[in-house]
Amino acid sequence: MTTLIESDIPAFLDRFNSFNDAVLRELKISYKDNGNLNISVAIATQDVNEKENDGWVCVRLDILNVADFCFSENAEFSNQVLSQGIHILAFSDGIGFDFGFFADAPESISELKNSKTFAIGESAAWAVEAY
Repeated sequence: MTTLIESDIPAFLDRFNSFNDAVLRELKISYKDNGNLNISVAIATQDVNEKENDGWVCVRLDILNVADFCFSENAEFSNQVLSQGIHILAFSDGIGFDFGFFADAPESISELKNSKTFAIGESAAWAVEAY
C-alpha cells in the first residue's frame, strides 16, 4: 500500500476524479488488541491511469489509528454512492476524510466532524485493486 501524504492529496484526488459518483463496496472497522481502531474502505471508482474496464478499479483505503469517525446509514441517507466524492483534510497530527456528505471540502476538523460519513486518523494508505 502507498502511504497518503499531504503533498500527494491533490494528485490522488485528480487520479480518481475526487471519487465523484464512486460506489462504496466495503466498510471494515477493526478494533486492535492495543486499543487502536483502523477503518478500511473499498471504493469502486474510475482511474485515469487505467484503460481496461472503462477505467473502473477498486481503491482500498486504510485509515489507521482512527481517533473519530461516523458512518450513518438510514432510509433517507445512503453511503453507497459517493455523489459528492471524497474530501481529504490533512492537519498537523493526522488526516481526515469526508465520504460524500459535503458538496464542498470542509475547512476545519470541527466542520469535518459535522459530516454523517467521516473518519479522522493518524495516517492513511491506499492501493488499487481489481474491479
